[in-house]
Amino acid sequence: PIRSGEICFAILPGRSSGTVIFYWNTSSQNDFRKSVLAEEIALYILKIRHKFAFSGNTANKGGENVETYFCKTKILVDDISALKKLGARRLMVVADPFFAENGTAKRLTDLCEESCVFSEVSPDPPVEQVARATAKMKAFAPDTVAAIGGGSAIDCAKAMIFFSGLSVTFVAIPTTSGSGSEVTDFAILTHGGIKHPLVDPKLRPDCAILDGDLLSELPPSLVADGGFDVLTHALEAFTAKNANPITDSFARDAFGVVFRN
Repeated sequence: PIRSGEICFAILPGRSSGTVIFYWNTSSQNDFRKSVLAEEIALYILKIRHKFAFSGNTANKGGENVETYFCKTKILVDDISALKKLGARRLMVVADPFFAENGTAKRLTDLCEESCVFSEVSPDPPVEQVARATAKMKAFAPDTVAAIGGGSAIDCAKAMIFFSGLSVTFVAIPTTSGSGSEVTDFAILTHGGIKHPLVDPKLRPDCAILDGDLLSELPPSLVADGGFDVLTHALEAFTAKNANPITDSFARDAFGVVFRN
């Protein structure tokens, strides 16, 4: 059992890296934040680097001597109306049902004369759902696709673009902090109840719009879940064998920002 103010953390071994999980009793959140011990644990975790590789290999990380770092996605920290600056003429919006119902998707379609919305997005989109969305996309023939929502909405849009074969400008507008799908070339789809990864450089968005006000529309529990997702991804990235000094700096900063807030 977790006692008030007690810090618990576990290191789970994996084939190439370890994941550090720590948590606290919700009634003692302020105690945890103020705890010097908690800060020391966090700093210690971030200093260990490749020692979290449980395969027995203690060599330097594979990306230690990085030669090239490239991020295709242009990141705009702005209101979602920044989409208008990208010059879309025919816009297709892929949205979580929540953002379609609360009018946020309409705020995007109002920025363009010709537009349509696909909002039948489920977690880890089933391939049948992606097929319907792709057919709608091919019929509409947009020049820009904007995905707004969590990782599933963005993953659905990625799959639509990939399978449609259309050349479009792809804009991702994340509404949670955790998945990071707006800057990756991965998507997760479901077939027969099993998750399957789709990986291709074409899946990486051309632009990501980060609008912090969108977080204020989410339930606090979902915001908190996203925060823990960030912590997990940051630690996984830092302990990965192919990490390099550039990705390490991102991982450290992401971890620190979430941990302190």
